[in-house]
Amino acid sequence: MTISPTNNPFSFSFIESASQAHQAIEQFLSSQYLAIDLEFYWRSSYYPQLCVLQIADQNNSVVIDALSPSIQPELTPLLHKLTQHPLLIFHSGRQDWQIFEQYCGKMPNSVLDIQYAGIYYGLGESPSLSKLTECLLQYEKCNQQQCSDWRERPLSEQQIAYARSDVEYIIHSYHIIKQQLDNKKMQALQQDSEDALLKGKIQPPLEQLGAKIFGYKKLSVRNQLKLQELAKWREQKAQQKDKPARWICPNEALLAFAKDPSSINKKTTTTKPLKSTYKNEIISICTQIETLSPDEINQKLTPNQNKPVIQITELKQQIINNTKKKIEKIISQNPHLSPNIIGKKNLIQFLQSPDKNILLRGWRYYFIGEKLLQLSQQDLEKWTQDEE
Repeated sequence: MTISPTNNPFSFSFIESASQAHQAIEQFLSSQYLAIDLEFYWRSSYYPQLCVLQIADQNNSVVIDALSPSIQPELTPLLHKLTQHPLLIFHSGRQDWQIFEQYCGKMPNSVLDIQYAGIYYGLGESPSLSKLTECLLQYEKCNQQQCSDWRERPLSEQQIAYARSDVEYIIHSYHIIKQQLDNKKMQALQQDSEDALLKGKIQPPLEQLGAKIFGYKKLSVRNQLKLQELAKWREQKAQQKDKPARWICPNEALLAFAKDPSSINKKTTTTKPLKSTYKNEIISICTQIETLSPDEINQKLTPNQNKPVIQITELKQQIINNTKKKIEKIISQNPHLSPNIIGKKNLIQFLQSPDKNILLRGWRYYFIGEKLLQLSQQDLEKWTQDEE
């Protein structure tokens, strides 16, 4: 059904029964490493719907119909078995890891995301699998089925071929990456993968969602609390209804209601009409907050992760400017890196706590952090002295 980019095609199976799926995964668990890919539908629901599960090792590949009546009830134990494997290889795996957590309550134990390898081939920070495949395998990948509706049954031969090719290309690409990247780059690749997995495990509290909405910082403290509670309410409602949060109430509407709850009854062409029950709940939240004293508001308002405010003195600003120029010089020697790769926030964090900064992890350390540490020792000492 698909053309392998090597002369050694995989032994392939398309699986629609739970017994065969369990048997295949049991056999895969003895492999040193596995490539994993998932096809899912996530356009009209809060939670993604897993439709197809693809697995490959060095010699075998399978496409498992996750919506098969026989397999669907078994998805939790099937995915749980895979989480125990010592090394699962993905491409751009963050959403896939979330699906693992959704279905079996945990993410994989150990992952390697080959998307992060693209930076070492001049492909930028997040190349598509197609770009990576073309670079590593000199093979142009067909993506005609990428946006197809994976809920439709039966799956077409083209869909099965596409699903199979994805996971086979991942394993082929991993083989080449492992051969071509030195130990230092491979360690950085592992660090980036581990960091991404850890970041996916840490879900921000619902109380912090309001602060992520554009316009939050310009609100009064009382209205910030309204937006905080409205965003929390919307997220919980979206989870209950299994609908995208924006379908419950878009950000611009929440912001408007936080500023002026009476605007909930005004007609607008930019948002869909709210359900009457939603209106009552929103008005109730805003009304309760209006009765709170300033002290009560400050107690309820979620602090910005309790981070101390760093006072930028004249000396610190000079150090920031000097460090920024050094970063720009380093980046100019690596044209595939984005000029805006290090923002002011990360730059200040580097100067404040160089031993805990993202610049000392993964590809950022390989290309920037190591050289920047060597060039910035005096500036780091001056920054520390200015703190005293």
